[in-house]
Parts: sequence; structure tokens; C-alpha cells
Amino acid sequence: MQTDEFFRTFLGIRDEGTVEKLTTASEVRRLRRGELLIQTDEEQKWCFFLLSGLFRGYFLDDSGQDISECFVSEPGDAVMSCLGLRERSPITFEALENSEVLCVAMPEVLRLLEENAELVRLHNVLLLEALRGQWQIKLALYLYPARQRYEWFLRTYPELPGRVSNKHIASFLNITPVTLSRLRRDIREEQAVRAVGDG
Repeated sequence: MQTDEFFRTFLGIRDEGTVEKLTTASEVRRLRRGELLIQTDEEQKWCFFLLSGLFRGYFLDDSGQDISECFVSEPGDAVMSCLGLRERSPITFEALENSEVLCVAMPEVLRLLEENAELVRLHNVLLLEALRGQWQIKLALYLYPARQRYEWFLRTYPELPGRVSNKHIASFLNITPVTLSRLRRDIREEQAVRAVGDG
């Protein structure tokens, strides 16, 4: 997909002058599995949007253990935290697969946000979507026991099992890998019993 088409199709930008300015300030970056796109406390010099692949956002707790905070797997989604564009990144983003991102230079984004109502509306929509996603995650982690958290994960991210390691899923759900393995086994056994009963 051409860069200008990305802005029209995925971000819904209609003004051709804005599309042209963003396209001029953009480049496509390819990352191999395991490469870091941006690290914690790094200045955000680019706005990143997923073209293909998969990223995990994570931070380190006080014991040095990494905690999965989010996954980005849908083309068109921002690969950024939902904090201010002028702030340093609070989390690290790691490519979990060979991936491509569209990078838009932050100075141009900030300049256009000062003068372009369409981009301000888009920025607000992206922020609201990110905040809504964070609240869903927070509610699931605080309100659900481990099994319901994993079932919520399967409903919310059906494309991720098999693409994300059990370690990262367990970290995201705030359970141990051993607990996750047990839950996966229990669910498989229950599905097998139901399949026999239906047959």
C-alpha cells in the first residue's frame, strides 16, 4: 500500500494537502522479530502506525521483570502509548514478528495539529480509542479471576494465541505461566468433552 493511501484508507484523512504533507514527512521502517521500535524514556521523534506484523508494549517493574502492557496487531493502529505526543515514551515496544511500521516525523505532526482541525479530530479519536482499550484491560485485570481474564483475552484478541508466547500472555493477564498452562489445558479438556457429547 502506498503511504498516501494509508492516510486516506486507515486514518480517513480527506484533505489532499494534509495527505501530501504527511506523506512527505513519512517513511516505512522494517523491523525483525525481537527488534525494539522505541524504548522506555526515549523521546518520541516519530508517530508509528502498524502496517504489518505484531508489537508488544512493556515496562520493567522494580525487580527488573518485564510486564506486557499492550499488544498492537491490527494494521492502521498506532504503535505508541496514549500519553502526550511531546512526552517521553513510558513503555518499550518490541516486534514479536517481522513487522513494518509507517513513521511520521513528530515535528510535522505537531505543526499540523496546530493548524488542521481534521487532524485534531483524528488525534482525539485515536486517544479515546486508546483510553477505552486501557480501561477494558484494567477492568478485566481487577474484576475477573484468572480464568475469566484468559477467556476475556481470547474474546478480545482472538488472533493472538499462537502468535504471542505464553510468557507474554501470562504477564499481560497478571498470572503465572503455570496458571496459564493449567487454564489452557482445562479449556481444551472441556472442549473435548463437549465435542464428544455433541457427537
